[in-house]
Amino acid sequence: MLALRTSEGMDMNDYRALSGCDFAKKEKTINRLVSEGLARLKDGRLSLTERGMDVLNAVIEALV
Repeated sequence: MLALRTSEGMDMNDYRALSGCDFAKKEKTINRLVSEGLARLKDGRLSLTERGMDVLNAVIEALV
């Protein structure tokens, strides 16, 4: 989850391999974060927008 603090964001496949957490179970949450302008999902990477960075802790809480 620390990768969300970077502009590159987090590779969802790498995170799944390391943690065993499958983000397919969080698809609805991720889609909501994207639609609210808090996150971007591109090429298998989840990254936060500037607005998402402002509420980083809440975003991480929603994903765990």
